[in-house]
Amino acid sequence: MPAGREWQQAIDQMVRAMRLKHLSYRTEQTYLTWMRAFYSFLNGTSPWQLDSGSVINFLSYLAVERKVAKSTQNQAFNAILFFFRRVLNQDIGHLW
Repeated sequence: MPAGREWQQAIDQMVRAMRLKHLSYRTEQTYLTWMRAFYSFLNGTSPWQLDSGSVINFLSYLAVERKVAKSTQNQAFNAILFFFRRVLNQDIGHLW
C-alpha cells in the first residue's frame, strides 16, 4: 500500500481517537496541522516505520531550522505523542 494511503488511514484513525477522547475541535485541527507538517518532513515514510528517531529529527528541525518557540515545539510533540500512543500503539520512549 502506498505511504500516502497509509497516512490517510492513520490520520482518519487519529481523528476518531480524538473524538472518542472528546478533544476540542480546535485541538483536533491543531494536531492535524502538526501531523501534516510531520508527514511532509518525513517525505512520505510509512507511519508504521516511525520510531523515536523520526520524532527527535522533526523536533530538532522545528527548533533549529524553523526557530519555533518552546511552547510551539511542545504542541507539535503532544500531537505526535497522541499519534504514537493512540494510532500506532507505540510508546515513543526516551527522546533525550
